[in-house]
This record gives sequence, C-alpha cells and structure tokens, in this order.
Amino acid sequence: MGIPTKDLNADFIEGCSLNPTTQDGNGRRHDTYHAFILPIINRTNLNIRKFSQVSKIVFEGPDNRA
Repeated sequence: MGIPTKDLNADFIEGCSLNPTTQDGNGRRHDTYHAFILPIINRTNLNIRKFSQVSKIVFEGPDNRA
C-alpha cells in the first residue's frame, strides 16, 4: 500500500504494520500447547518429557523423519 512499516519492538514506534498475535479464530489466546501439542498428544510415536533438554535431533529415511 506504500505505507512505511517499522519494527514494532523498537523503542520508538511509528508507522503501521500487521501485529503478530497468538489468538484463535474467536479472539482467545492460543498458546503453544493448544496449537501444537494438544492435537497430537495421543500419538503412539510421541514421547513428551518435562524438564528435558534436547541436544540432537536425528532425521532419517527418504522423508526425513525424526
């Protein structure tokens, strides 16, 4: 549209931009758990561990599965 955009995270905000949001279609907050984990929580090949740190992810096969 020809309107300059600025970094909305900068100290001086002037201009216009689309603001990234974490909302669902109803305007409610949509966090990582509800967006990504909950839909696949019952997969047999998914193992979720609390307080863990990943040091390496190995992708194998023709379709690069981890």
